[in-house]
Amino acid sequence: MSQNSVLNPDRELLVIGIIYTVLSAIVFPVYVLIIHALHSRHDLRENISYKLINLLNYCDVSQAFCHLLTGIFLIFPVFISKVDFFVRVSLKVEGHEKIMFSIFRSKMPLEELNL
Repeated sequence: MSQNSVLNPDRELLVIGIIYTVLSAIVFPVYVLIIHALHSRHDLRENISYKLINLLNYCDVSQAFCHLLTGIFLIFPVFISKVDFFVRVSLKVEGHEKIMFSIFRSKMPLEELNL
């Protein structure tokens, strides 16, 4: 790839970003169907168990959205410098695995993460 390419020059990170993006984008329609099904039936909407299940569904959708952002940031590294705030927030939200992955892949010192 050329130096002026907006795609990540590191082929491994590019593939990982594409996988993250595709897998997280696949679950959105599934969760929309599940959440709609639990909201549309009155008997399920009133049951406390199904309310808790739907709360977990909302949490899963928000986690999938963070994975989608991570995939986009891996595919297009120009976003890392342009929207630095969102990159730092998504690193904190997604957990320590992502932070450690980012440290090892970018060889970034821990004090630069400002955690």
